[in-house]
Amino acid sequence: MKDIWIIGDSVGAGIVLNEKGRYGFSGQALCARLQSCGYDVHRLAQMGATAEHALAHAARIPDGSCGLALVSLGGNDCDFNWTQVAKSPEEEHISGTPLARFSKAVQELFANLRARGVEPYALIPPPIDSKRYFHTITKRGADARGVMKFLGHLTRISEWQERYALAFAAATAQSGCQLIDVRGAFLHTKDFRTLIGQDGIHPNDSGYALLSDTVVPFVQASGCAL
Repeated sequence: MKDIWIIGDSVGAGIVLNEKGRYGFSGQALCARLQSCGYDVHRLAQMGATAEHALAHAARIPDGSCGLALVSLGGNDCDFNWTQVAKSPEEEHISGTPLARFSKAVQELFANLRARGVEPYALIPPPIDSKRYFHTITKRGADARGVMKFLGHLTRISEWQERYALAFAAATAQSGCQLIDVRGAFLHTKDFRTLIGQDGIHPNDSGYALLSDTVVPFVQASGCAL
């Protein structure tokens, strides 16, 4: 049997914000959906993971493995320490992983996975809702006026996240890996915001259902044996 590893951040892990404001795993997420199809799935994705974390997680895959890896990255790499941003909005702030380092780490991750016998499939991250995420970060303590002074305009949040999504797609192409356009599937809907949870960054159950519906056919077409 060929194995499937899910590597990367909370979107890959299937984290969802429930009605009580608590995080848990969606029953529509990739891990659950692939397991229901009969695949042997190993979840190495976790909340807060960056590309450099993913490199360390991939080291847990045994050499000589056979299968594929579904890689979801970018959301934490592009994020800022919003409390610090709000305190000094006129200063320069560096996101979780600078863009050039992010692209390099992604390519290194893909090379490491292939060296272990695992073929990477890149899940281009879904879009985020700037308004909801702004509410989330200010609710957690970052001063709204300071954050807005740094941003200039609210949609700057989603625009910055898009830069990392595009960089992830470019690194995937440069590595000659399979790209799965999850982002495009969300944007193709009438209003992708109906598929995003109240925190503005994680899909809701309907969003995860779409994500899984988009990815599973690629897995099945890959010839990954049951």
